[in-house]
Amino acid sequence: MEQLSEALAGGAGAVVSCAALHPLVVAKVKMQARKKESEKMTEKDLLYDVIAKVLRKDGILGLYAGLTPALLKGFSTNFIFYYVMSAIEPLIYSKGQKKTIARGILHGVLAGIVVQLIMSPADTVLKRVLTTEQRGVLGAISQIFGERGFGGFWRGIGPALALTANPGINTVVRTQLMQLSESKLSPSQNFWIGATSKATASITTYPYVLVRTRMQVKGAEKDESTTFSMISTILREGGISAFYKGCAIHILQAVFKEALLNAVRMEIRASIKKTLL
Repeated sequence: MEQLSEALAGGAGAVVSCAALHPLVVAKVKMQARKKESEKMTEKDLLYDVIAKVLRKDGILGLYAGLTPALLKGFSTNFIFYYVMSAIEPLIYSKGQKKTIARGILHGVLAGIVVQLIMSPADTVLKRVLTTEQRGVLGAISQIFGERGFGGFWRGIGPALALTANPGINTVVRTQLMQLSESKLSPSQNFWIGATSKATASITTYPYVLVRTRMQVKGAEKDESTTFSMISTILREGGISAFYKGCAIHILQAVFKEALLNAVRMEIRASIKKTLL
C-alpha cells in the first residue's frame, strides 16, 4: 500500500505540473530540434521565433499540441518512478542505515533506468507529435515504425540511460534539503525544495537531453544514427556551446514542473496516508 500511495501521489502531481507548463515543453522541444538555421540566433530570439511560428500556424492551441499524450506520459512516468523508488528502498537502505549521497544517487538512478526502458517509446512518440507535421499519436507511431521498425521507439536510449543521473542527483538534493527541517514542510517549502533539486540536476545533465531530442525527432540523417555521431554533428554545428542550446527554457520548464509536482505530490501523499489511517 505504501508503494501505491507514493505512485498515485507522484502521478497526480505530474498531471497538474504537466498541464500547467505544457506550452513551455512545446517551445523547448522545438528549440532543441532546430539545426543549423538557428545557430546564429540568441536563445531569446529563438524562443520568440519558435512561439511566433506556432501561433501563426496553429494559434494558441498549437502551444498545447500533444497535451493528452504528455499528460498520460507524465502520469505513467512518475507513477512508475515513485512506485519503484518505494519498492526498492528496503534494498538500498538497510534498516536504520544512514541515507548517504552515494546510496541516494544509486536509488534514483535505478528507478530512472526502469522508467526509461518502459517509457522511452512514449517519449519518442510525443516528441514526434510536437516537432513534425504528423498529426495524432497513431500517425506518429506509424511513421516511426515505418522508418526504423520497433527499434525506432527506443531511439536515443543511450543518452536516455545516461540521463538517469538526473533523478539520482534530484533525489539526493531533495532528500538532503528535506532532512534540514525537523517539522512538517509547508507546500511552499516543498515547492522550493523541488525547484532547487531539479535545477541542480538539470544543469548537470542538459547536454544529454539535447542529444536525445535530436536523435528522436524526424530529420536525423543516417550518419546521426548513434549517440557519438550525433554528438559529433552538434559539435560541428556550434561547438561546445551548441550543447546548451535551449538550456534556459529547459531549466525554467523543468524546475517549475518539478517544484509544482513536488508541492502537489507531498500534499496528495499526506492526504492519502491520512485517509488510509
